[in-house]
Amino acid sequence: MNSTLDLFFPNHNIFNNDKKIISEEIKNIFTVGPYEPNVTVTDDKIIIDIDVPAIAKHKFDYEKVIKLCDSCKFDLAKPILTRLIKENPSVSEYHRVLGQIYSEEGNQDDAIDNLTEALRWNPNNTNALLMLGNIFGKYKKDSETAKRYYDLSLAADPDNYVTINNIGGTLLNSGNYKDAKTYLEMAYEINPNYPNTLYGLSLCEEQENNLLAAFNYSVQGLNKTKYNDPLYNELINNLDRVSDKYYNKFDGFALVKKYAAELECFDDTQIKFQVDNSLSVEAKIEVSGYHPREYHLVKYKDSSKFYAHLIIHELAHLDFIQQSRVSQNNKMLISTEVHKNLFKDNFKKSFDKLNSYGLSESSAANIINSLFSGINLQIYNAPIDLFIENYLFNKFEDFRPLQYASLKHLNELALKASTQKENNLFPLIIVEASTILNLVQSFLFKDLFGVNLVPLFNASKPLLKKAEKFYAQFNSRKEKPYPGEEYGFIDQWSKELGISDYFELIDEEKYKDENYLSDKLKEIEEDPFSQKNYPPSDAHQGPVDYSDPAGKMAVTMYCLDALRYIKNKSKEEIKEIGFEIAMLGTTGIDPNNSEKKLHLASIPNKEFTGLQLLAYMFVAWKEIDASKDLGLNFEKEYQTALKMI
Repeated sequence: MNSTLDLFFPNHNIFNNDKKIISEEIKNIFTVGPYEPNVTVTDDKIIIDIDVPAIAKHKFDYEKVIKLCDSCKFDLAKPILTRLIKENPSVSEYHRVLGQIYSEEGNQDDAIDNLTEALRWNPNNTNALLMLGNIFGKYKKDSETAKRYYDLSLAADPDNYVTINNIGGTLLNSGNYKDAKTYLEMAYEINPNYPNTLYGLSLCEEQENNLLAAFNYSVQGLNKTKYNDPLYNELINNLDRVSDKYYNKFDGFALVKKYAAELECFDDTQIKFQVDNSLSVEAKIEVSGYHPREYHLVKYKDSSKFYAHLIIHELAHLDFIQQSRVSQNNKMLISTEVHKNLFKDNFKKSFDKLNSYGLSESSAANIINSLFSGINLQIYNAPIDLFIENYLFNKFEDFRPLQYASLKHLNELALKASTQKENNLFPLIIVEASTILNLVQSFLFKDLFGVNLVPLFNASKPLLKKAEKFYAQFNSRKEKPYPGEEYGFIDQWSKELGISDYFELIDEEKYKDENYLSDKLKEIEEDPFSQKNYPPSDAHQGPVDYSDPAGKMAVTMYCLDALRYIKNKSKEEIKEIGFEIAMLGTTGIDPNNSEKKLHLASIPNKEFTGLQLLAYMFVAWKEIDASKDLGLNFEKEYQTALKMI
């Protein structure tokens, strides 16, 4: 017999010549579906009796039964199954399937009878044991008997994580979270990658108000679930619900202050926070050295649900800048009117079409300016945002639910921007560049949280391929980037996308260079409204003055308002106001349009008309350099306002 055993089990010595064990092991080898052979083991031989004709005859009918059951056509399946049982009553699975049919139909007593019969022919039929446990637990409310069947199922197949998970899932559905968690944790120990188990554990942790653990289990589950699996959407719904609950209990601003204190210690520079709901973005940081102040200023909209994450994101920008400054590798993105005019010239044909769609010249000009600033902002932020969000994910584990909710919102906005019908109005190069950069962000979102928005872009293969290439480049460096490495990505990606001509990346040290700065300031001072460049169609042309009493009075009152505002301001603060308004001249200030409202970053929470801004400009430059000719004939009104202080 040993020579025969050698054919099946080279290491058969582990059976210790136990004929029962040998018989069961051989039976497992020759079992076909529900059909088991008869195995007889003696001292000198092994007899395996396989009823091949019966298997061939019944296999087709059995498979038909299973297909009918999968389609819930139980009335058609039962007669076939009843006949199969009559012809071969010893097949345990026939009784098990019939029992499951009765249970699905609501006839639990007949289900129990048939499942019990299945166990008579095969006491180790784990599916029958599991079904009986489910019926007694869910329908008979007999948890003690249910647990007995569950334990028998585990004893029959202790490493079957699917069975253990199903036990946990049944207990979960019945509201028995404590016992459910016990079984689910057992399944998790056997296979930590089974998404159904991860989903169940997430629900258990949520029930116990362990929201961060619930969140993490859902993320793990999503990372192991296919996009088209029904469980995928269930996990996303769970992730959204848990993150929303977490948002209501987590003090995001406390983490903001903690991170800010850490950064303040690094460069010994204070960080201040200012609510500004007039911002065009949710949050922004004005870094000391880039702006004429001795502190860093973070402005944010407290009306935004996600402001804590967005502030921390801005602080991370400062964190990266600090690291880059230490290595003298910090760079700044500069775009001038020269870049903008080149942008307009290169896409003139495309922009000329805007008028043919019924857009006014001023509306078309606004769109062009938005496209120019938007694509520059996107290429500057795209690489560093990847590094930042990956950094925050690893640095602040307890912040992940808020990070997830905010990034999901931002990625959904990016998706909407990339798929809007209006994109056919804009230059294809710009639209495709923006879409590729948005796709890259979506790849990171998927890697961090398991949520795959990429298919919703309906992007072409070339765009996907380019985005995948960019992301692979980031992915290879994300764990140990050197300070300022993101600037290399900006340079490389912008060239591949065809948008590198519309900005300049310069070293911060060069920007701080006295000669470089003086050239830039001289350019602004000599041409504060960019009058030497192409003005937008809605920009006022020629000197501004008013001969009518109402106009003179308006200018006088605006000058008075400006004088009162700057009365206690430092020279640097006044300079910031004057230069900011001068830069606004590049987009056109129409003093005759009182409907259009403008905003200044240097004067938050205040709206201005075009004429009001020009008056503020005139007053500010009186303090900066009164000899400059701004093309504003406001001297008389200014002198009158001085007398009214």
